[in-house]
Amino acid sequence: GHAKIEAKKEEPREIQNQSTGTLPEKPVRLYVNREDHHLGHLEVYSYDHVGLLFKICELLTSHGVDICSASINTENGVVYNQFEVRIARPSDTAACVEWCRELEELLEKTRGSAFDNSLANVSKRLSVNPDLVSVVSFVERPPQREELCYKLVLEGINQAGLLTYTALVLYRCGFSIATATISTTEGHIVDTFELTTTSAESESLLRSYLDVPMPTSAGQEKTKEVMPLPFHAVESDNDLQALMQMWRTQGSNVNEQSMSRVNSLGEILEECSDANRMSRAGS
Repeated sequence: GHAKIEAKKEEPREIQNQSTGTLPEKPVRLYVNREDHHLGHLEVYSYDHVGLLFKICELLTSHGVDICSASINTENGVVYNQFEVRIARPSDTAACVEWCRELEELLEKTRGSAFDNSLANVSKRLSVNPDLVSVVSFVERPPQREELCYKLVLEGINQAGLLTYTALVLYRCGFSIATATISTTEGHIVDTFELTTTSAESESLLRSYLDVPMPTSAGQEKTKEVMPLPFHAVESDNDLQALMQMWRTQGSNVNEQSMSRVNSLGEILEECSDANRMSRAGS
């Protein structure tokens, strides 16, 4: 079970504020695991806007809070974020209260100005290597309320700050996150995002940041299993199997030609030996 930190004196509520489109009195709640104080369950309510996840992740990362998994849902303009987190200094209750307070203040300014952070600067600051993440699929969904909808699935090697970086990429591209599922298992991450955007340029912007396969329409998602690689890979030849077969065939022909030459030399040597024996016999 979870124990509330001292700053949060209310019991966790059901997800009822999403249906009303209003925020609860306490939009940030942290519950610390009784058996392992390094583990916690964080609930964050906020009004929806582009870049929200990035702002939350960046603040948590700056305080040494690592997000192990997450579930994000949006309804009636309200985003309900649930994070399973690992806290660097669980014994420092004052520090936990402080970053929870900072998070509440950040949510009050969620409709403020955009961030000026470049992807290169954020990647360097977070020590994130984007090449350790692969886009498994990018699927276009039926549009809703004049919004373009997509499903994005990422897999790769877990890194501290990776979710913060990914959230910034989506923010820079103009995507809003309708729902998301973030999971980490034995150092391997699987992140699934349901995205919406009002800009037709968001897709091309995403391709400028990530190696994204061409999207398929809803109902046409590829069924074959895709094994993500820890680097960007491109196919060097459209018919690689035929090329390899040609190499094998050429190799086989070379071997046959070599054997033929050996047999011919053997026959020549045998003829020479016979000629020498006949010469000696004549003399």
